[in-house]
Amino acid sequence: GGGGAGGGGGAPATPESKAIRVATGGAAGGEGKVPDSPGSPVVPLSLAEAARRSGAPSFKELDAEVRGDDVELSMEVEGVGDVTLSFAVGVTVDTVKFRVAEATGATASDLLVYHGDKLMIDPLSLNDFPFIKPPGPIRLRVTNAGAGGAGGAGGEGKASE
Repeated sequence: GGGGAGGGGGAPATPESKAIRVATGGAAGGEGKVPDSPGSPVVPLSLAEAARRSGAPSFKELDAEVRGDDVELSMEVEGVGDVTLSFAVGVTVDTVKFRVAEATGATASDLLVYHGDKLMIDPLSLNDFPFIKPPGPIRLRVTNAGAGGAGGAGGEGKASE
């Protein structure tokens, strides 16, 4: 004889019956619901709720931790003058250049950011520089490599002949 499909009583639990399923809230009927235990009503459970129940930090908490405190940067921007902006210390130098470009109309890729005579390179974040300490202000200098007309589009310089 043999216990057929759907056996009952004292049959050992299958791996499927022990698995915990967390659905992400799909649109189809029945998706996005997780039974608390066999025979209990099905309850909706979002990813946010699953994270909250697990004790994991929220995205906002993780983002705030990575971004860090705000620091004020007081920048002498070539051809423009003083520009003061506030940044989270977790942002990159590239982000600083982009925001300065937005504020001044410059092209971000043409900007170079310096602390004294030291170039602050793009892939680094502000917290990689020991002199960047919130709340600031931190004095920086921004030059514009594209300013001065040395080889922009429409220039009269010739390519090698």
